[in-house]
Amino acid sequence: MVLKSLSDTRWEAHSSAVSAVLESFPEIVGALECIADDQSQKGDTVRETTSISGKMQEFEFVLMLVVWQEILQKFHLTSKALQQEELHLGMCGDLYQSLAAYLTDMRKHFHTFQKTAKNMLPNVDYKESRRKRRKRQDNDGHTADVTQDINAREKFRVFTFCSIIDILTTETERNSKVYKDLSARFSYLTSTTLPEEEYSRCSHDLVTFYHEDLSIDTAGEVKQFQNYLQSRFQKKRTYFTHAKL
Repeated sequence: MVLKSLSDTRWEAHSSAVSAVLESFPEIVGALECIADDQSQKGDTVRETTSISGKMQEFEFVLMLVVWQEILQKFHLTSKALQQEELHLGMCGDLYQSLAAYLTDMRKHFHTFQKTAKNMLPNVDYKESRRKRRKRQDNDGHTADVTQDINAREKFRVFTFCSIIDILTTETERNSKVYKDLSARFSYLTSTTLPEEEYSRCSHDLVTFYHEDLSIDTAGEVKQFQNYLQSRFQKKRTYFTHAKL
């Protein structure tokens, strides 16, 4: 697979870029080491390629490649689904909610990602744990240095892996709520079968929420619009996507 360039706006580009690095990992590292060993190369080039090669062969780097490939693929698939013409607002909220649920489930499968990374770098492990010194206050008010061992695997799992998952989950759930709120306000416009009192109630709620933009005549206008749809399609369609409207 050929290496891909990034795009700031397309999930597909990020997903393809990470997949390309992961699938061509041995070839990329081999090429970097070849450049680093080439005596005809400039010193800056040798130092840069040596640094990149070393970083790429750290266990944490490969593990993050594996994790991000999984995450970005799911975001890419969700993004594609959100671009479907027949999609309505309620489904947008459901798609984001399902993505959030998937991310939450990922937390339980850290060992699977770790195993995949270990297969790629069988002789490399986490960086050595450092002993962290922290202050502890005794009952008498005096402080003493306490040495605490930090397991490298747990440190990475908790402070890197879980932190990323939690942030993405929170943002995805926020997006889900935004779409569900919009759906609750606007989705009645796409139906032609609601009772008249339901149209009136939904229109009243919409005008109340957007009181600076909508007038009290909105309910009547919506009802007239529903009558138009029923007349035009002769009740052959009972639901329309927002794009069709």
